[in-house]
Amino acid sequence: MNTDAIRVDRPTTSSKLFAHTRWDAIPTLAGLFHLVYFLGLFFLFPHAPLWVMLILGFIYSLMVNANINGVGHNFIHNPFFRSELLNRLFGITQSIACCFSVIFYFLPFFYLGHCFSYLNGYYRHYGADPDKPIAWGVSSYGKIYNWLFFYNGYHAEHHFRPKVHWTKMEGFHEQVAELQKEEGVRVIEHAHMLGFLDRNLPKRGKSGFETTEAIS
Repeated sequence: MNTDAIRVDRPTTSSKLFAHTRWDAIPTLAGLFHLVYFLGLFFLFPHAPLWVMLILGFIYSLMVNANINGVGHNFIHNPFFRSELLNRLFGITQSIACCFSVIFYFLPFFYLGHCFSYLNGYYRHYGADPDKPIAWGVSSYGKIYNWLFFYNGYHAEHHFRPKVHWTKMEGFHEQVAELQKEEGVRVIEHAHMLGFLDRNLPKRGKSGFETTEAIS
């Protein structure tokens, strides 16, 4: 099959603010909420009991994972704004929310958040087939996971066509599902950071299509 013929229309909008679609207001607000949450932890630390801060810190580490792999990942491939200045400013807020560690309290949760992100990245590719562009990634189709991560679970699809906008990912998946089945694209049941729980993990050194069923 000639994969070059597969196309997905990019979203367009009349918005003077957003470059692709007004739906990008959602990941924008999610990224800004993460920044506010981060700053809130900084100001709350001297006043809240440690057990509260530990819970909030763990939530922060989950947010680092979701931000890097959801908001940030989509922003890199399809910058949200028409204005280059706004894109640069939003990128700065992302860096602050995910990468700054100002006091000792943040260090373990900062580390844990990036551990979650590394797990996410590892299982998005573990068992993929490096010889087939359509199978370079591993996908996970859980609804809640993809809502929270702005459809980053559709990772085989993303690698196949990196410029497909997150709002178009479900439709793109339907378009290439049969081709994915033919080529043995690997799919896991869990969110990628929980990929180690998957029942059909291939052995190291083997791609998923050699050891597991493809898309059913």
